[in-house]
Amino acid sequence: MGDTPSFDFDAEMSRMHADADVWQRVSARLLSSSVFVLARIETADDGSRSPVLIAIEDPEGPVLPVFTSEDGIKSLIDARPELPESYVRLPCSELFAAVASTRVLLNPYHPFARMISPEEVTALVQEYRSSLS
Repeated sequence: MGDTPSFDFDAEMSRMHADADVWQRVSARLLSSSVFVLARIETADDGSRSPVLIAIEDPEGPVLPVFTSEDGIKSLIDARPELPESYVRLPCSELFAAVASTRVLLNPYHPFARMISPEEVTALVQEYRSSLS
């Protein structure tokens, strides 16, 4: 998990207004990199530990905040002190596959934040998996 690359989301998204294909390129790179997500770690009776992802609420219901940088997730924690300060780094493709029925808010509090619908999350995972075969 820890060796999944990250990328410079800011630099990529700053080009979005000049190039209509930027989101397609960014989303492909996003799925092959790691992201950060709020989580609390629970310990099972057998001693194994696993993350429990934490969603936030907006007027339309639950949404999972996902970040391309550790600084980004720290800005959410600073802005929302009621949220736990714990988070995990996960391969984006695995995370999106696990939360395909959830709305994802990519980089909240960022000028290039993007809401990704459950349908788009599913499509991104399918496109990513297709690109691997």
